[in-house]
Amino acid sequence: MMSHKLAWPFNAPVDPVAWNIADYFDIIKNPMDFGTIKQQLEAGHYSNYEEFADDMRLVFTNATTYNAPKSQVWVMATTLSDLFEKKLSQAKKKLEEIASEMESTIWEIRDSMKQVQEEIRKLRQQKTQSKSGSSKGRSQKDDNR
Repeated sequence: MMSHKLAWPFNAPVDPVAWNIADYFDIIKNPMDFGTIKQQLEAGHYSNYEEFADDMRLVFTNATTYNAPKSQVWVMATTLSDLFEKKLSQAKKKLEEIASEMESTIWEIRDSMKQVQEEIRKLRQQKTQSKSGSSKGRSQKDDNR
C-alpha cells in the first residue's frame, strides 16, 4: 500500500506545521499512518489481521474526517480505502480456502491415525497371543520330560 502512487500523504505521521494545518490534532484524536503501521507489523504488535485492518481504516477515516469531501487528499484516501478493502477481502477468502484445506487434511490425518492405532492394537494383541501360545508350548514340553 505504501508504494501506491496515491499513498505518499499517508506514509508518515501528519506534520501539522509542514502541512500548515494547526488544528489537525484538535480534530484528529487518534492519528495513524502507514509508516507507523509498518513499524507495528514488524514489531509483532498486531495479534490478528483485524487489529491491523482497524489501524489501516483509521488512516482513511482520519483523512476523510479532516479533509473536505472531494478534496485531493480525501479522494486519495477513499481510493486507497476501497483498494485496501478489496485486497483484504481477497486475502480473507484465500485464508478461508487454506483453512478449509487444512481442516480437510487434519481429518484425513485423524482417520489415518485411527487406522494406525487399530493396526498397533492388533499387533499387540497378536504379540500377546503369541507369547501365551509359546508359553503353553514350553509348559507341555517340560511336562513330557
